[in-house]
Amino acid sequence: MKGRYILMAFIAVCLLIPAISGNCEEGGILIAKGNGVITFTGDGPLSITGEGSLVVNKNASVTLPENIFINQETEQYIRKNAGVVYPHVNGKTLVDGEDLEISFAGANIGARVNGGGTVVLKGYGIYFDSAGNAGRWSAEGTTIAINALR
Repeated sequence: MKGRYILMAFIAVCLLIPAISGNCEEGGILIAKGNGVITFTGDGPLSITGEGSLVVNKNASVTLPENIFINQETEQYIRKNAGVVYPHVNGKTLVDGEDLEISFAGANIGARVNGGGTVVLKGYGIYFDSAGNAGRWSAEGTTIAINALR
């Protein structure tokens, strides 16, 4: 029963966030919180907060948290034909672009996707989207389609 109240409180907060932070009509919105892996394919923008590793394709424009810099350089690995891996992200990362392929694996994940595409949530957590859907992540993966309203 306690979990139901937490989910209802989360949904109420999520309903307030679009009104506070911007116009929902620019695209679909998904808000997720949990631990595990979040994968997104589609058009951004999105923000991800958490502790873990981020993989983005070459189409992504990435703004990293300041604490990821080591000796004024970003710790990253460029993978042939796969984009860039940021192995030690801790904080808020902003990603934008078209035809994005993004994966974030870690803990304390908070994600907000504004745009169109598909999100897969694997692990443990909750989500809410602008179509009024809410639910839990699953170990097998919960897939959510986000329709851009542009």
